[in-house]
Amino acid sequence: MKYLLLIGLMINLIGCGDSPNKTETNLFPDGSYKLQKVQITENDKATTEIRDQLKIYSNERYMFAFMHPSIGVDVGAGIAIWKDGIMTEIPLFNHNGSVSGFEFDLSITQTETGFTQSLTGLVSEDGSILDMIEDWKTISKQNSPYDGLWQLETTDLNPNMVSQIKMMGGSQFIELTRSKSGSDIQKQFNFGEFVVVRHGADGSKSKNYSFSGTGIELPKKVREKITNSSHKNNIGEIKTLTYELNEDELLVTSSSVPGGETVIQKYKRI
Repeated sequence: MKYLLLIGLMINLIGCGDSPNKTETNLFPDGSYKLQKVQITENDKATTEIRDQLKIYSNERYMFAFMHPSIGVDVGAGIAIWKDGIMTEIPLFNHNGSVSGFEFDLSITQTETGFTQSLTGLVSEDGSILDMIEDWKTISKQNSPYDGLWQLETTDLNPNMVSQIKMMGGSQFIELTRSKSGSDIQKQFNFGEFVVVRHGADGSKSKNYSFSGTGIELPKKVREKITNSSHKNNIGEIKTLTYELNEDELLVTSSSVPGGETVIQKYKRI
């Protein structure tokens, strides 16, 4: 009896210990965030900038976009791993294409309205070393089946398109398109609101769709409104698209363009 009790005690102690294969729950909320301000320190001189910048975290991926005062289009996307107040970002893409070999540890403090992010020792494109403190405000934490980072595989829209990266989350989207223009590569980003809708039976109404319940048929109509773009003429543009998810995780987007032509774009989840 004593021997059995000893075995039982050992089993309980082992069961209460941390499993070596246990992974940390992601406590940082997925969603969309708008930059309120950024403090940049270079050579012990601090300046504060206010710019229209959007960032999305979703499914351990991230993407941001804004117009940089010096280099123009500034976009980044990649893997995001959250642990003990540190967000490790591993870039996979930027405005110049695919990237590798970089990793950034961001100290994040969650606030009532969003979060504060600190990054030290950032080497910019001109070689200068910067420290940055960014204040972000939450836009939305709403999710959808389409959230995440996507890479365009095929398109009927633009034969000169080199690549496109797109991210959705928190009712927002960001897309970066790189296209050939002669011997140059043109870079363009759009970001804005992303709303999944369903049309009424008579076709006269559209309603916001909730994904929080169960047993609800997934909608396919999506409305995107561009709120900022590297091409100012795009701001305010509204597109109604049809989204479909298939088994091999390709996102198929179709839209009607002027002239009644339908274009198909297929994305693969990253």
